[in-house]
Amino acid sequence: MTPDRWGYKLLGFPEFGTDFHLVGSLLDATKAVVDHNSAPIVEAAENITIAVVVHEDDFL
Repeated sequence: MTPDRWGYKLLGFPEFGTDFHLVGSLLDATKAVVDHNSAPIVEAAENITIAVVVHEDDFL
């Protein structure tokens, strides 16, 4: 039995949640989301994205 694999997807313009970024464990995926969402915003307001944790089975 293979372990569950987790990742994140980005929601917002221009991504719209279409890219799945495979990270590995749930803990690693959560850390990647926190790191992404706590980064300083230097982009234009219309390019802001937020990351959400997703199980690979939910994305595929």
